[in-house]
Amino acid sequence: MLRRERILPENHLPAADVLIAAGRGLADRVRLAGCPFLDVLARTAHTAGADFIAISSYNGIALGFVDDLNRTLAALGLRVPVYIGGKLNQVPESSNTSLPVDIRAQLRRAGALPCDTVSEMLSHLAALAREKSGAGTV
Repeated sequence: MLRRERILPENHLPAADVLIAAGRGLADRVRLAGCPFLDVLARTAHTAGADFIAISSYNGIALGFVDDLNRTLAALGLRVPVYIGGKLNQVPESSNTSLPVDIRAQLRRAGALPCDTVSEMLSHLAALAREKSGAGTV
């Protein structure tokens, strides 16, 4: 499901239009419709003039998703912060076990901003809003 919602000011953030992509199997449904999910996400962010993208991930897919999203955004000439939360671990390709390891450092090197909580992301967004408005720190 893709829907647009209006978020009212809170935590020193200005009002914002937010595009929400949610629902089990959304990426598969979009792909079955003939459009790769990342293309839809990136083009929608580009068309809407998004200031950021926030993603919730699950075990094992975050790094590949961020790498693919970065390539898709770059092809559109769009540079926006990508916040990512959720279960940020992955089994290393070189591992001889099936034990996942934390990949926050790799996500940061890939240009994403890992967040452990929504509050942490909101803090980053408040700083981004202040920076864009020229207001400095509060």
